[in-house]
Order: sequence, then structure tokens, then C-alpha cells
Amino acid sequence: MTWLRIDDDFPDHPKIHRLSDAAFRLHVRVMCHCAKYNTDGEIEKSRVAGWAKPKVIRECLSHGPNSEHGVWEERNETYFVHDFLEYNPSRADIEDARSKKADAGRKGAAARLASISIAPATANGVARAKSSARAPAQATVKQYPVPSRPDKDPVPITPVAPLGRGRRRQGAGRADPVRSPKIRAAIDAIEGRE
Repeated sequence: MTWLRIDDDFPDHPKIHRLSDAAFRLHVRVMCHCAKYNTDGEIEKSRVAGWAKPKVIRECLSHGPNSEHGVWEERNETYFVHDFLEYNPSRADIEDARSKKADAGRKGAAARLASISIAPATANGVARAKSSARAPAQATVKQYPVPSRPDKDPVPITPVAPLGRGRRRQGAGRADPVRSPKIRAAIDAIEGRE
């Protein structure tokens, strides 16, 4: 996952401050796209044309009185976000960092696998792994009980009599849906059937 880096003073910069709300929103959207797809601050004109009206695009390209150029530079078939690479890493930097992290992960996995030795088969024929690297860590880990629902008063399961031919679905032959004697007694007391 990539991130877009924006300076704290970004909204107060003279080039950004003079943008309309629509142009500001478009500029941030373009920068997010460039960061997400690692385009080094470049985006196709056709994509931007689908996001905003030509007036808003011209505003991002226009020359302002306090700046040499707008927030974007126009190239052949693309726009380039001015100073994008000054605040955000380039595609090459991102790929280099990813490959370094992948190499470190492979080395760590190899070191873990090297520290595990396979014990001889036990009486039931199952081999168990012993890890000298994990033993000290397991001793210091605080064990918390697994949450469970205590079942102090188990409810006996009453089998339901199968419906035979000719019996109606309602009425005799069916087991009581309330299976616990305590619950059944409470319901009977409430209903006055004691």
C-alpha cells in the first residue's frame, strides 16, 4: 500500500491557496492517483478529462501572479504534478524498498526454519518439532483463558417423535419444544398450569 505525503503547509502555499474548491479537490485526487499507481507524478490527460471540466483543468495549469507556473505542467499526452517527487518517493525508490523488505523476510524465514529441528517419531508415530528459538518466548507470554460460555446446567435433549402417516403436524406425537424441566416448570407456573 502506498501513501501520499503532503506537507502541513500544503493548503497555505500561494499556488494552492488561490485554487478554487473544485481545482483543489482535483489536484488532491490527481496526486492520490499518482501515489497509488506509482506514476512519479504523471497522469494521462484523458483520465483527468473524465474527472473535471476543462475550466478546472485550466485552473490547475494556469500561470498565477505569485508563481512561475501552475500546480501541473503539461507534457505530450500527460500532466505532471509539480514538485511531486520532492515530497513523495519515486517508483524506483518504492520498488527498491519493497525488494529489501522481501529479502529481509526471506532471510528471517530461513533463520526460523534453521532453528527448528525435527524430533524422532513419538510412540503414536507423529513427529513433533522442537524450536529452541521459541522456547524462551513462550515462557514469558502471558496466557489468557479462552472465553467460553459456562454450561452449569446442561439441557437434556429430548428426541422428537417422527410424524407418521396420517398424523397432523400440529398436536399429539410431537415432543415439547421446551426441553429443560426447570424452564418447563417456570412456564407452567406463569401460565397457571401447576
